[in-house]
Amino acid sequence: MYLERLILRQEGEEILQDVKQVLTKTATINNPRQQFNNWLKSKEGQAWKQKEFKKRNGICAYCGEKMREQDIDVHHVQPISQYGHSANTISNYRLLHPSCNSKIQTQVVDLLF
Repeated sequence: MYLERLILRQEGEEILQDVKQVLTKTATINNPRQQFNNWLKSKEGQAWKQKEFKKRNGICAYCGEKMREQDIDVHHVQPISQYGHSANTISNYRLLHPSCNSKIQTQVVDLLF
């Protein structure tokens, strides 16, 4: 009887560990910020960033000053904190200086383009 309980307890702990792993993975998949960061690191995200930089002549959409390609942030016009997954669309992204992005944070502001 004791051995059966011990085996059941071990099996229960293994199942609990499996469930925790699945929940952690699901939370990552369902996290819009993580989803955006994964896209931005992808080949598709990097290609979009380079194309957009050239299209906008390297101009910051907030201050209108020239940026260096290696020093740009992708800003969500509609904040991801308020709009979740619906904020993760290319039409909602703008390139900004990191300092401009930090300055406006999650505020909805008028951008140059």
